[in-house]
Amino acid sequence: MTARDWILPGERPGTVRYHVRTVADETGQTPEAILGPTKITEVVAARWEVIRRARADGHSFSAIGRALNRDHTTIINAVRRMEERHA
Repeated sequence: MTARDWILPGERPGTVRYHVRTVADETGQTPEAILGPTKITEVVAARWEVIRRARADGHSFSAIGRALNRDHTTIINAVRRMEERHA
């Protein structure tokens, strides 16, 4: 299954699922890897990019967490770490 197959036909740009697919396409990762438990640096960077884009679109921590199969506190921590690294 490719990243393009993973998105549903007619999926709206701006959904978390849409961001997972587009980031997967851009980074060469699979949606399954981004959603999975791996801590490989390249996959984590792709996951953080999904979180960054979803937050920029106004999604809540809880909504992003549900879409990425993670607790909302994990998303909060990721955002804090991204802010620290880019400060």
